[in-house]
Amino acid sequence: MMKDSDSMQNSQSHSNPSINSTNKLHSSTPSLKKALSRELYTPVLPKKAIQQRIGSQNNLKFKKILEGEESEKEPDTSGILKWRWSRREHSEIFAVKFTRDGHFLAVAGGNGNISVYSTNTNSKEFVLEPQQEFPMPCNSIAFRPDLPSYKNKNVLAAAYSDGTIRHWHATSGTLMGEIKGDDVQILHISYEQQGSQFVTASTDNFIRVYDGQTHQLTFNGKNLQENGPIGHSNRVFCAKFHPKDPNMIVSGGWDDCIQVATNQLNIYRYVQKAKHYYRYGTLERQIQRLFGPHICGDAIDFNDSGSTIATGSYAKDNSLQLWDWSTGNLTQSIETNCLLYSIQYSRGRESPADPGRSNRFLLTAGSGAVNEMKMLSSDTYRALGTVSKLNCALYSVAMSDNDKYVALGGAGKMLMFFDLDEQIENNK
Repeated sequence: MMKDSDSMQNSQSHSNPSINSTNKLHSSTPSLKKALSRELYTPVLPKKAIQQRIGSQNNLKFKKILEGEESEKEPDTSGILKWRWSRREHSEIFAVKFTRDGHFLAVAGGNGNISVYSTNTNSKEFVLEPQQEFPMPCNSIAFRPDLPSYKNKNVLAAAYSDGTIRHWHATSGTLMGEIKGDDVQILHISYEQQGSQFVTASTDNFIRVYDGQTHQLTFNGKNLQENGPIGHSNRVFCAKFHPKDPNMIVSGGWDDCIQVATNQLNIYRYVQKAKHYYRYGTLERQIQRLFGPHICGDAIDFNDSGSTIATGSYAKDNSLQLWDWSTGNLTQSIETNCLLYSIQYSRGRESPADPGRSNRFLLTAGSGAVNEMKMLSSDTYRALGTVSKLNCALYSVAMSDNDKYVALGGAGKMLMFFDLDEQIENNK
C-alpha cells in the first residue's frame, strides 16, 4: 500500500531542499518572509568571520574566495575528469545546464538567481535576477533547442517555486517573457528535442505541456482528475519527452512510480510498487518484482535512440536502474553507493574524442553515506571518473553536448567545472 500524499510529504520532505525552503517561506507571516529568505540564502560564513579565519583583506586569494570567484581547494577527482575551477555561489545550486554549443553554463540557485558562465574565459558573464518580492528558488532550467524558425539562440527556460516560468536570453541577460501558472511550485522543466513544446512537473502531482513558440498551455494534467485515478499521487520532480516520439512523456516523483503518457495525457502505462503494468487504465499484465524509482530531482533520461530509460532513485538500493522502453521491463540495476538526485546520459555530439558516438557515459550525482558524482561507462557501467569526499549533497550534474565539459553543484553552494581528459580516455 502506497503512502498518501501528506504522509509521504512529511516523511520524505528532507529529500528535496527547495521544497523545505519554500514551505518555510509560505508558512511564515509576511513580516518574517524577508528575514527567513535572508537567513536561508546567506553565505556559509559571514564576511567578518571569513576575514578573521583567512587574514588580511589585501590578500588577493582571500578577495577571490570572499567574492565567490574561486574555491580554497581542488575537489577529490579521479579518472578521466580534470578539474578546471570552482566558484562559490550565493545560495544552494539546484540546477546546472550547458548551452547546446557548450560555450556557456547556466547555474540556478536557491535565491532565484541564475548565473551564466563562459566556458572559454571561466568568467561569470551575467546574473539573471527576476523581480521578486522575496527570493524564491529557481528549481530547474532548460535551454531551448535552436530551430531555424526561432530568431534567438541560447534561450533559457527557468521554473520557479512561485509557480512562474521565465524565458531568458542567457547570453544577453534579457528577460524575454513570463508565464504565470497555477499557485504551485514548479520543480522541473524540459524541452522536446525539436523545441516545439516543453513540459513542467509540479508539487500538485501534475505535469503540464506548453507550446514552444506561443508559450500557451496546451494541456493541464489537473483536468484528468475527473476521469478517475489518472496521474501521480505525489509531487512530480522530473518529466522528459521521448527523443523519437515527442507525443510520449515520461515522469516520476515521490510516489515510486514511473508514468508514461501521450501528449494528450491519456495514461499509456505506469509501474509502481503494486507490481502492475497498465495500459489506458486497464490491467494488461503483471511484471515480476518491479519496484518503482523514487525520483527527487532531474533523474530520468533517455538514451538517444529512445530504447532505454535510465532512472536515478533517492534510495539506498537499486539507485540507478535501466528500463526497456518497448516492454517496460527492468533490464539492469547498478549500485552507486549514493542516494541520487541527478543523472544524465552524455550526448556525444561533435565529440573530438570519438566523433559520431552518443551516450558513451552515464553521469550520476547525489548524497547519503557519500556525496559524489560518477561518470560511468555506458557499456560496462564501470566508473571512468569520480568526484568524491565532498561535504555536502550534489543536486545537479550536467555534461556538455560535445562531451568536453562536466559541471556539478549542490547544497555546498560550490559550482565545480571539469574538462574531459581526452588523452586518458583515448588510451583506455
